[in-house]
Amino acid sequence: GFHQYMHKHFLEGNSLMNISESEYTDRLTQFLYSPSGSQYRFFFTQEGEIMCGKPTPPTQMSLMTFRHHLMSGPEEQIPAMNRVKDIFKNANLSDRVFPMAV
Repeated sequence: GFHQYMHKHFLEGNSLMNISESEYTDRLTQFLYSPSGSQYRFFFTQEGEIMCGKPTPPTQMSLMTFRHHLMSGPEEQIPAMNRVKDIFKNANLSDRVFPMAV
């Protein structure tokens, strides 16, 4: 995804966490219009339209996929979901965040 794209093309051993907000919005647009990143465009909802060559507008919502091993039933599933909820609660994320099982 974006992390691998940034390390391959721009970071040269630096951390993604150290880039400026301006560089982040520029590079995110580049990624979302790249062959490897275009599949992720629907994961984001912005305050405006994402336009090639322009910084990405502020993100209103994003979606993240996560895969795990198959669990045998509710005795494993419920504690696992509760653990995910605890991780979100303690992650100091702004706005509304919630896990969803499908």
